[in-house]
Amino acid sequence: MVLLDKVLITGGNGLIGKEIDFGIKLSHDELDVTDKISIANAFNKYSPSAVLNLASMNLKESQKEPSKAIEVNTIGTYNLALETKTRGIPLIIVSTGAVFNGDKSRDFKNSDTPDPQNVYGQTKYLSEIASAFNPKSIIIRTGWLFGFRKEKNFFNNMLISVILDNDFVPVI
Repeated sequence: MVLLDKVLITGGNGLIGKEIDFGIKLSHDELDVTDKISIANAFNKYSPSAVLNLASMNLKESQKEPSKAIEVNTIGTYNLALETKTRGIPLIIVSTGAVFNGDKSRDFKNSDTPDPQNVYGQTKYLSEIASAFNPKSIIIRTGWLFGFRKEKNFFNNMLISVILDNDFVPVI
C-alpha cells in the first residue's frame, strides 16, 4: 500500500518538488540518483512506499551538457527502477511531450511512436524505457508546467489520485 507520507521524492528542491505538500522530499545533496549507494542509503533510511522521481535536468541544461543529462535523466531513472523493483514499490516518473517530434495536426497519444528531436527529449524518452525495468512504474507525460502555488493545484491533485490508485499500469 502506498502511503503519501512515505513517498520518497527525488529532486525535492526543484520546480515541482518545492510545490508538493506530501512525502519525503530529498534534494540532490541528500540523494544523488546517479549513485546507487546514495539511493540504497536513502531507501534504507526512509523505507519508502513509492518513489516519485523529479530529479531531472531541464531542456536548457540538457542541451548544454548532454552527457550529464544522460547520467541524470536516464541512468538516474534506471538506478531508481532497479532499486524500486527490488523493493517491490512503484516508481513514478515525470516525462515530457518532448519525446515526440511535434509534427502532427492533432494531439499526441501514448500509443504514438516517440521521435524526440533534442537531447532533453531523447534522455526523457530513454528514462521512460529505463523505468520499465520496474513493472510497477508509472509515467506522467506533461507539457509546460505553470501556475504553481502553495495551495492545492492540478498537479498535486492528479498525482495524489494516481498514487492512491492501486492499479499501477506503465504508460509507454
